[in-house]
Amino acid sequence: MSRLQKLIIPVALFNLVLFLLYKHNYVSDGSLLRSYCANLDFSPSTGTSSSSQNQTLRELGRFLQIPISLPTIFTTTASTSTPSTSTPSTSTSSAVHIPENAANLPGHAAKTSPPTPGPSHIPMKIWYKMGPKGISPESDGYINHCLELNPEYRHEVFTDITAEIYVRENFAHRPDVVSVYEALTIPILKADLLRYLILYVEGGIWSDLDVSCEEIPISGFIPTEFKDKAGLVVGLEFDEDSSKDGWIGSQFASWWIMSRPSLPHMMVIVDDIVKELKQIAEVNGVDIAGIQVPMLSDVVQVTGPKRLTWSVIRSLETTLGTMVDDRNISGLHTPKLIGDVLVMPGNAFAAFQNGDPTDQGPKLVSHHYAGSWKNDKGGED
Repeated sequence: MSRLQKLIIPVALFNLVLFLLYKHNYVSDGSLLRSYCANLDFSPSTGTSSSSQNQTLRELGRFLQIPISLPTIFTTTASTSTPSTSTPSTSTSSAVHIPENAANLPGHAAKTSPPTPGPSHIPMKIWYKMGPKGISPESDGYINHCLELNPEYRHEVFTDITAEIYVRENFAHRPDVVSVYEALTIPILKADLLRYLILYVEGGIWSDLDVSCEEIPISGFIPTEFKDKAGLVVGLEFDEDSSKDGWIGSQFASWWIMSRPSLPHMMVIVDDIVKELKQIAEVNGVDIAGIQVPMLSDVVQVTGPKRLTWSVIRSLETTLGTMVDDRNISGLHTPKLIGDVLVMPGNAFAAFQNGDPTDQGPKLVSHHYAGSWKNDKGGED
């Protein structure tokens, strides 16, 4: 069977879905429909191998401008759809997060797939967010390698649309958070805020798309003696040793964060961001939607890694009732637990940024600085 013939059945099924949803007025936004259909599993019973099926589906995905995910292979017959007895595909094409009530689909809550509990109480799930251009070949390679190295981990990728739905549904009790998130027009601010919101609700791991896993599985990141105690795992992006009281020159990396769900530290970050954005808007005489990049002192301070660092340390000080500063978190050669926050040495998540030290344990992940947000509008270009 030719590749074109293999493509006919998935295309026909997609058009059938499009017709039915349109007929019943469930979907009117074509881009939303493409996003909603991204997780549909098309596996026609053609006798083709999983790899050729996946190739066909990827071609369909490129045609529709959506990534295709095949977490489970199903065999389709004329009358039934039953799980295949063949070995599931090992493809790790990125699974786009699809809230079950994608905008106009009634009667469902915007829920993610169930998290898998991990031995450290940090769910075994990795969260990503892609911009309008989707996932680059380089990022796709990083994701695939990380998932191949950690086959027990699930992953989901948010789009702009599904992220807004997720925030609206999961923070309905916090209209201040929802209104700020929805009003923001600077993409990097939304992407930063989103990671903290997801980790508060779901826990797991946030990874930027330009982060790659090294050769040690995630199960080996947290030392055994800390697995039951660590609620948050962060790594030093900048390690600045200082003996000054209250001085915080060091900075946690925000491109890879590991967290338990419902962690109070994460909500402190969210509250601090919402408060600062409102202050920025007030000072500049605009509403949240009117905030522009020139109004910001620095993105890293407002929503990025410096905000992460300041807020977590402030939360720790409140929890522990004592000062926490560079003397507690800098110059590490091994992971250090402060309260329930495990701080990793600079080599763990940011080896390049710290000069590739050889006395701080293994390199765990690497950040490749795609920097898609670094333009004059703070956007994912």
